[in-house]
Amino acid sequence: MLIINTDALNQVKQKILSPESRQESIQTVKRMLEIKQTLLWRAEAGNCCSQGGFNLAVMLSREVDLLEDILKALENNDEAQALSRLDDYILRLEKDYGSCYTNYCQS
Repeated sequence: MLIINTDALNQVKQKILSPESRQESIQTVKRMLEIKQTLLWRAEAGNCCSQGGFNLAVMLSREVDLLEDILKALENNDEAQALSRLDDYILRLEKDYGSCYTNYCQS
């Protein structure tokens, strides 16, 4: 089971910094991307997630974009860009979900 939270994202950072676990970081980001793409598909399929100014599909779309950027940077061996975009992703989660993103997504 992968839980996307602060701890998981910090673990990805550590994996990126370690050449021995860089491939593992790519696999973790791919899994996160798969989870978020599935959630986005579900949010776009229904109209239940856009009440009261809260639009889950828009938020998930931004997450997918960031995760795709992280993955692309990792696959291009651009450690600095991957870490920068990962920090952007953490900030995005904090902005969109507040402190509740710590336990936001489980799969």
